[in-house]
Amino acid sequence: MKKIVITGGHITPALAVIEELRKQGGWEIYFFGREHATEGDKAFSVESQVIPPMGIKFIAIAAGRLQRRFTRYTIPAALRLPVGFFQALYHLARVRPAVILSFGGYLGVPAIMAGWLLGIPGITHEQTTVIGLGTKINAFFCRKVALSWPQTVGIFPKGKAVLTGNPIRREIFKTSTKAWQGFGFEKGRPLVLVSGGNQGSQVINAAVADCLDQILVNNNLFHQVGQSDLARLKKLERKNYRVAGFVKGAEWGTLLHKADLVVSRAGINTLTELGSLGKPMLLIPIPWLFENEQTKNARLFKEAGIAEIIPQDDLNPDRLLNTVTNMMTNLYRYRQNAARAQGLVVPDAAVKIVKLISETAL
Repeated sequence: MKKIVITGGHITPALAVIEELRKQGGWEIYFFGREHATEGDKAFSVESQVIPPMGIKFIAIAAGRLQRRFTRYTIPAALRLPVGFFQALYHLARVRPAVILSFGGYLGVPAIMAGWLLGIPGITHEQTTVIGLGTKINAFFCRKVALSWPQTVGIFPKGKAVLTGNPIRREIFKTSTKAWQGFGFEKGRPLVLVSGGNQGSQVINAAVADCLDQILVNNNLFHQVGQSDLARLKKLERKNYRVAGFVKGAEWGTLLHKADLVVSRAGINTLTELGSLGKPMLLIPIPWLFENEQTKNARLFKEAGIAEIIPQDDLNPDRLLNTVTNMMTNLYRYRQNAARAQGLVVPDAAVKIVKLISETAL
């Protein structure tokens, strides 16, 4: 049985590949991840909560990063850069995997660099149409760069770039009558699903809370809030408003299938999953990411006719309520374009990545 170390800042495609690795068999999986969600946040990261119960060895890496905005955490984060590298070097030398797979972000860089130093082949996967700094650095040290969109293939040397698509978790296609009944929503009402991503979004959470009563007049609403706002928003729960920090498995698949409209950030992993299901989306991109990455992601699906965009600077309770109301009134228009959105997604990306892993491993 060969060993693989999976790392990086994007847990959703990592889970999809883990599913496929386990399905095909023959791999012992290790995961290098963050213990806490962000600098200065005591909330535990999603990967530290999701990976260990799967029976996968989770190894916390205190990787630093070069922040694009100066905060009180900027200097401590930069000082952790060598700490993360030497932690990765130590654990890789101990585990001796046959291959390292990174899913982008600052967390994957020390593992890929340390693996190169130890002669362990690496693969880095880029989910978006905007090549992140982590992927650009990793590309110098890894054997292959797996890419999700055709327009990015020409950026890297021929022979190193491989078009795989962005992997999708199979759980999003699973539904459960028991899970749906457990939510206890009012019957006969449409469902609005709000998610700020794996960590939640305090900006979206605040806007939803301030127009909650008006949205609930005609709709059920499920709100994935992350850990930071969970206790506060949990107090607002009622029969047609349910709150959770993070949802996974059949519950998440059920919510996605039942949702008539999804209000979300515009991370490409979320959009890939929603696009594969042809779901109407109201997208609120994070504005400060590298090269306005999420806005570019959102435009892909707006141009496909299945999404609307509210820039974060324009987000307020009135704008949110009016846009949700208009989209719910005109759902048929967005649903007509579901096939166009589904056509953007590579359905077997996880299979292609596992094939690439097998070809690259020692």
